[in-house]
Amino acid sequence: MVKKGKGAGSGSENVRVCVRCRDLSEFEKSLGCKSAVVLDLTNMSVVVHHAAGDPAGPWTFDAVYNNRFTQKDIYVQEVHPLVESVLQGYNATVFAYGQSGSGKTYTMTGITSDKELAGIMPNAIDHIFQSVAKMSSPSKQYKVKVSHLELYNNKPSDLLAEKPDTLEIKQNMAKNFYVKGLVESPVSNREETLKVFDHSLERRRTRCTDLNEHSSRSHAVFTVSVESIDFEADPTAPLHMVSKLNLVDLAGSERQSKTGAVGDALKEGCNINLSLSALGTVIDSIVTGKEHIPYRSNPLTMLLKDSLGGNSKTVMVANIGPADRNVAETISTLRFADRAKQIQNKPVKNLDPKDLKIQQLLEEIERLQKRLGGTATDSEENAALVEQVEHLQFELSSANASREKERLALEEELRVKDRTITELTSALAAKEAEVQALQNEKTMWGQNLRDGAEEANELRQTLVRFIRSAVSESELKRIESRRQPAAASGEGGEKGWDLPTIFAMLEGVKEVYTEIKANAITPADVEAAMTTQVREFEAKLATFAKTQEQARAGLENERAMLLAQQEASREEL
Repeated sequence: MVKKGKGAGSGSENVRVCVRCRDLSEFEKSLGCKSAVVLDLTNMSVVVHHAAGDPAGPWTFDAVYNNRFTQKDIYVQEVHPLVESVLQGYNATVFAYGQSGSGKTYTMTGITSDKELAGIMPNAIDHIFQSVAKMSSPSKQYKVKVSHLELYNNKPSDLLAEKPDTLEIKQNMAKNFYVKGLVESPVSNREETLKVFDHSLERRRTRCTDLNEHSSRSHAVFTVSVESIDFEADPTAPLHMVSKLNLVDLAGSERQSKTGAVGDALKEGCNINLSLSALGTVIDSIVTGKEHIPYRSNPLTMLLKDSLGGNSKTVMVANIGPADRNVAETISTLRFADRAKQIQNKPVKNLDPKDLKIQQLLEEIERLQKRLGGTATDSEENAALVEQVEHLQFELSSANASREKERLALEEELRVKDRTITELTSALAAKEAEVQALQNEKTMWGQNLRDGAEEANELRQTLVRFIRSAVSESELKRIESRRQPAAASGEGGEKGWDLPTIFAMLEGVKEVYTEIKANAITPADVEAAMTTQVREFEAKLATFAKTQEQARAGLENERAMLLAQQEASREEL
């Protein structure tokens, strides 16, 4: 299934690209969508029909699959050879690309609890552990570890960590990128691996959009690391090899107008499109043979460097949907896949250079020994072969001795570095303690400053309330008008009163109270005024009594006169 690159150097091979097209979804059928994609399974080509104009394509790929192909079919045809390469010591990558809702996560993961619907990842895990069980022996041991990385809004985080935090992407001496602090969890069987995966998958960001009810809002890289230690050739100096299978589930390329995204979802979509655009630029740069490949332009392209033009066997699954409403997105995916298939990688076994040389010598010795025990009958030829085997065995012995010498030197260097690391760690811990103490002191001073500011503000408000309650509005305005220019505030009203203004106002209040005190009526003044008023009232009362007595006497005189008149009238009658 590996496709060698035309005109490439020894060991080069192209990225293998296959297209998988799902059926129309129920949602698309409800919208009245028609199928616009035509698959030619014989010629492995795809054509897309426009509503108007000529069809786009055909694009030819390494393989084309419709929905009649099962999950197992896809795995056996595309990924099984890659996993075999991983078990032999090569790095490999599988990544799914396509529009949101095109079936990428289903292809990569599927339903892990159902063997018929399980995707590439659970099938690969099953394959690895079955093979490791068969190949393990007392002289050959295997260890398997897994990691799960999420790239959300272009920031990497560890899905296996209990408290996921933003991590850093670094570059080692070999110019390869790696994620510092990424957890690698040891696993021993399929069930344990899937449990770790499912637990980490719960932390991955998804969101409901108009294109997909459970749309992935981040890129995810699930890596299976296979470490082998082979004691068979030399029990004292075993061959050590670490290979990796990277399973990459890219978030969907999308047009924001079709997802209906707003707010955080819109920001997520913009970052997804930016990273996929950077990926497209890197692929174009590789295919056109540019000297500078902009891997550093985006975290996604840094993580996929080995998979695109580097030391990895790579398969890309381009997922598309057939609906005519998504013709533009489908054509974009197919063009992207067409460029990707032109990339050439140079995968090599992940052995130490000396281990690789020893492995080559062992293979050459084995080949020559087979010739000695085979058809070679000429005694001179046999003697030459024996001499060649002896020479190779001497080279092998020298290489082993050199490796042992280097191993001892490395062990001593490691011990020195361990001591240095321990010393630096202690110094760092001391510095961190100092920094923490300074931080605590800074926090305390900051809190004291805030408390002091709050107390000063409360005091200012208390003084303002006192001033306003102590004098009337007219007196307050009079005080303000008499303030010195130095005490005046730039703002009007009590909100603009600073401390100098408040102190000036307090002085004004003090002056008002001094004036009030100077003009105040004493108790003696009050008593004299009251005595005068009482006397005036008594005089008025006496005059009133006299007036009443006179009126009473007048009335008595008038009554006597009336009685006399009445008596005279009776006498006349």
